[in-house]
Amino acid sequence: EREMTLQNMTDDSEVLISMVDEYGNIEFRNLAWEKFMGERIPSQGRFHWEELVHGDDLEPFHNQLYNAISTRASFSAELRIKDRNNLYRWLKIKGSPRLNSYQRFLGYVCTGIEISETKNQLLELTRLNEALIISNTEIAARKEELQSALDAAEMGSCSLDIATLKAKMSQEYRNHYGLPLQGNIDWQMVMQAVEPEYRDEVNQVLYDAAEHGTAVDSTYPIRHLISGQRKWMRVVGKVSKDKTGKPQSIYAVVMDVTGAIQEEHMKNKFIEMVSHELKTPLTSIGGFIQLLAYKNDLGQQVDIANISKKVHHQLSKMGRMIEGFLNISRIESSEMKIEKREFNFCDLIDELNEEFINEISTHSISTTKCESVMVNGDRDRIGMVIHNLISNAIKYSPSGSPIQIEFRVEDSHLIFCVKDQGIVIIPGEEEKLFKPYFRSKNQRIHTVAGFGIGLFICAKIIKLHDGVIWAESKAGETGSNFSFSIPH
Repeated sequence: EREMTLQNMTDDSEVLISMVDEYGNIEFRNLAWEKFMGERIPSQGRFHWEELVHGDDLEPFHNQLYNAISTRASFSAELRIKDRNNLYRWLKIKGSPRLNSYQRFLGYVCTGIEISETKNQLLELTRLNEALIISNTEIAARKEELQSALDAAEMGSCSLDIATLKAKMSQEYRNHYGLPLQGNIDWQMVMQAVEPEYRDEVNQVLYDAAEHGTAVDSTYPIRHLISGQRKWMRVVGKVSKDKTGKPQSIYAVVMDVTGAIQEEHMKNKFIEMVSHELKTPLTSIGGFIQLLAYKNDLGQQVDIANISKKVHHQLSKMGRMIEGFLNISRIESSEMKIEKREFNFCDLIDELNEEFINEISTHSISTTKCESVMVNGDRDRIGMVIHNLISNAIKYSPSGSPIQIEFRVEDSHLIFCVKDQGIVIIPGEEEKLFKPYFRSKNQRIHTVAGFGIGLFICAKIIKLHDGVIWAESKAGETGSNFSFSIPH
């Protein structure tokens, strides 16, 4: 009668209610259990948990239940168990000890509720949280990688709050401008480094970004706030907008483009010099032709051979200049090629020596005597290098001074050298001499016309022959030595 009363009281409840003895056998369970599990759960007797509880939850549940029974303590467990449709659903089960009037342990009164929806939501939240942690970690790693890449490229990064004009800047950005390495930076501090005549232009770029969301791309000169060094900076950035579409911040990177600006300036000067230098032989040739026409009109005798020789000399000079300009274009487009063939290096030297003796009377040129040194290379290109080195020695050394041309074979390499008694190379400029458009700071050379491309072309040709080229001046001596070495 007591069991019937308990059954009637609990059958209307949606809570899973049961009583088990000290061995875990079911003494009573309400109708909710049957609705949940069907005939799998007996009304009395042993319940085979191991067949219905999820494999991942079975051992923890058994251990928890064993420990509770051993200590006669309450327990609470969350586990997945198969329902009447053979689908796993989450239950939260609590057990309270049953004691008789003599405090003897009789088993547990258990209640259970389904928590599948809550548990699935929690698992989904856990999964999303883990994914978010991974994503944040990846973003932080990418951000660190990006900053490392920017630092390696000597590029600074900056974010500017448009409303407050407060800026967050990387160390590299601060270094570029000479700004404090610690503490807050505002726009006015940045503008102190910008040269005054460019400040309006830079402020206009900021205004357009703040008002219209225009992308930032500005190049301007600065004076380093600590060293005073003049540098050209390029700032490139994008505008971030709020939900209403109003610009709220600017993210930008800054790079030192001083080298590129200087190279562009040198190219412009180069073009000016090219225009001037090409006019010189053309003017000379025009003058010779006018002289021929004038004397012909007067019926006077004309020294055709002499004028032809002079015209040929000017044409050769112009041809070498044009070839040099073409070589620059080939080098910049990686289209310069060499055609290696075996040739007698001594014959090449004899030909060039004869050419200079016939054309130059201002210097005495001495050459290493030899009959045969065979070289596998591009004869015309090697000849171009030697012609340039000898021409430079003539241009940059005093009239009447000697020029020595020496070469030898050593350790399977041909080593060639031109020595003059002219201008000494400034220490530290030895490698720069072979850069395009470079002109030495030595004031003595600025009276000599030059494009700053000859040695650059020479270096490229020698490199294509797997060789090396170098320049040196010895302390306490006059003049310079220009040498190259190629495989013999």
